[in-house]
Amino acid sequence: MVGGLAIAFGGLTFSQKIMMTVGKQIIDLDYFSAAIAVLGEATTVWIYALLGIPVSVSQATVGAVIGAGYARGSKLTNKKILLKILSAWVNTPISSGLITFLIYFILENMFKMSI
Repeated sequence: MVGGLAIAFGGLTFSQKIMMTVGKQIIDLDYFSAAIAVLGEATTVWIYALLGIPVSVSQATVGAVIGAGYARGSKLTNKKILLKILSAWVNTPISSGLITFLIYFILENMFKMSI
């Protein structure tokens, strides 16, 4: 329940900024290229789902936007934004693992819980 509420809160508060970043600040796409990017992203996620491999939809979306932009001859609009996104992809699993470890360690020692 907490996870669902956190996702809903993030979607309601930060989703517009993220959509604008992906849609305008990486590579400008026309309507056709954007539709092709969505088709490519959906196909990629579907194939990985069939294989039983969990993938990030946001990573697939960014990759599809870049691929569609390059296919039509566009160049990156903002390389700094792309570097921030790539660093977040590396840092997020590490940060999540460390935070989870700390929460588990603190709660286990506070309440002497053992699973």
